[in-house]
Amino acid sequence: MTQQRIHKNKIELFTDNLSTAQLIQEEFSAFEPGYEQTIRYRSGQWNGKTDFYHVKILQQGWMFYIPLGFKGRVQDFTKEKFPNNISYNKPFEFYKSVKHELPFEPYKHQLKMFLGMASQKNHLGVASVGAGKSLVIYLLVRYYKQINPNLKILCLVPTIDLVNQLKEDFKDYNCTEQFLDDIQQIGGDFTDKVITKSVVISTWQSAHKADLSDFDIVLNDEVHLSKADVLMSILENDFKIKLGLTGTPPIEKLDAMLLEQNFGQPKTYINAKGLIELGLATDLSVVPIFLHQKMKILKYQDEVKFIKDSPLRREWVKNFLQKLTGLSIALYAHTEHGKNTWESLTGIKCTTKNMNDFELQKKLGVFFMSGTTKSSTRKQILDYFKSLSTENVILIGQQKILSTGINIKPLKNLVFLSSSKSYTQVIQSIGRVLRLHHAKAKALVFDLVDDFTNHGKRKNENYALRHFWYRLSFYEMQGFECIEKEIDLV
Repeated sequence: MTQQRIHKNKIELFTDNLSTAQLIQEEFSAFEPGYEQTIRYRSGQWNGKTDFYHVKILQQGWMFYIPLGFKGRVQDFTKEKFPNNISYNKPFEFYKSVKHELPFEPYKHQLKMFLGMASQKNHLGVASVGAGKSLVIYLLVRYYKQINPNLKILCLVPTIDLVNQLKEDFKDYNCTEQFLDDIQQIGGDFTDKVITKSVVISTWQSAHKADLSDFDIVLNDEVHLSKADVLMSILENDFKIKLGLTGTPPIEKLDAMLLEQNFGQPKTYINAKGLIELGLATDLSVVPIFLHQKMKILKYQDEVKFIKDSPLRREWVKNFLQKLTGLSIALYAHTEHGKNTWESLTGIKCTTKNMNDFELQKKLGVFFMSGTTKSSTRKQILDYFKSLSTENVILIGQQKILSTGINIKPLKNLVFLSSSKSYTQVIQSIGRVLRLHHAKAKALVFDLVDDFTNHGKRKNENYALRHFWYRLSFYEMQGFECIEKEIDLV
């Protein structure tokens, strides 16, 4: 026998059957990466898993306490439905009352996403980069404020740039001045730590420092980043409604469950291929370029160092980047690698002063951006790129700060300078070149693949090549065309 109910933002799941209890434990846990190498696992002190439940042993059986986000998973497990006391009709009636105020009619996927999210207390909406998720956030905020003007709503975004952009997007949707006056921005240049407004747009780093105890709703954009410890601690607040939006839900079980516990199972409204087919995103081809060098198999850190320091590779990359036409971003993982690339292209030392000298970089036509670049310089660079069209300008940028939330519509070329096997980071990065613009008929993603196997004659594959097979599977999942090229660096 199993029984279930929702009580105080938790699911209580009871069973009196040992086999069922063991299945519940298996269903609501996931192995941590690298668990096999830990001393705790090897000594038998730990099973290598993160548990997403607490269990109390009773005389009659076992009572499991499970986060509310797993409601869908519990329903699938027990084959019993929870009642949904949120009306689907109310969001639609609201939409009909405000659609005449919008500057354009939302696309079907935007309307479906709004209605789907507004009719749930926990929901993870998935829509590709360029699908117009900011309009969905705007409609959700308007809807909840119409239901109850006293509700306090937190809009979480991953970067300072998006704190600015989201409010600007709200303005573009013809909202009233009264609505805008009730919005407070936190993060970057917005240093006020005391919350005075009922709608807050904040980076999660800044929100972590604020008192959120009386907030009712959290809307988390780019929610795939929510596995970060600081962000997870924010979501532990007693929000009545938790809604997340992303273009790239994680595919690893542990990462997926970290999101699901707060936001529920993901529902996809439209992917990149769907946007391209509708003419709402730029057609795209991925060009993997296999860079062959004669090199023995190295330890991981030694391989990373060799790749970023290789004179042959650096010279080839310099010549390749110089031949690109149109606006380009070249993404690196390690700052030293990015600096080396910038110095190769410009012949100038990449000092802190030069990194923040916008006019110098503008004159060179080659920009550099890292996590230590001043926010004012970052804004200058991004605003300048947005003002361009078909010019041959390159930005050498750190992947972790440019893979999300950067909206440069004319951007034509994306180059992966470094190896990665992170699905969310790779697909989010590709989203930077998908936006429509008259300056480009097609976008190109160049994936530099360092191959030490002597054209496959050596059986042991190096790390960079192995990582590429992950990325290739990502491209195939998205339906992107791949055109492979091979270069011998001699």
